[in-house]
Amino acid sequence: MKSKLGARLRYYRTKRYLTLRQVEDLTGLHSTTISSYERGTREPSQETLRILAKAYNIHVAYLLLDEAEINRLLEEKEDNLAVVINQRPEIAELVNELTELQPPAIKALVNFIKHVKQSWQPRDT
Repeated sequence: MKSKLGARLRYYRTKRYLTLRQVEDLTGLHSTTISSYERGTREPSQETLRILAKAYNIHVAYLLLDEAEINRLLEEKEDNLAVVINQRPEIAELVNELTELQPPAIKALVNFIKHVKQSWQPRDT
């Protein structure tokens, strides 16, 4: 009896052209265990799902949610971003500037922003 989770696990493994043995090497999980998850005869723990999602280079939500649920979450996130951009023109300006940058520059800016946020945190006295 194949579960939806099992089908998703197999889908993302095969999408990356990985064999059970390769996933075993990547995760440390035995190939027969992975196979049993895919067939729906065993249920992986949350930690195991995280390990598999990392091996498949996806967010764990893709293993747990169906396509409609994922699309709904993405739409909500896009709607929230649109509201923020409409309410804060300086953020819209920042997003506009970011579109012209290469990924390494964006990564550097994200790290800088994290540093600024930490330095502006109130210190415990």
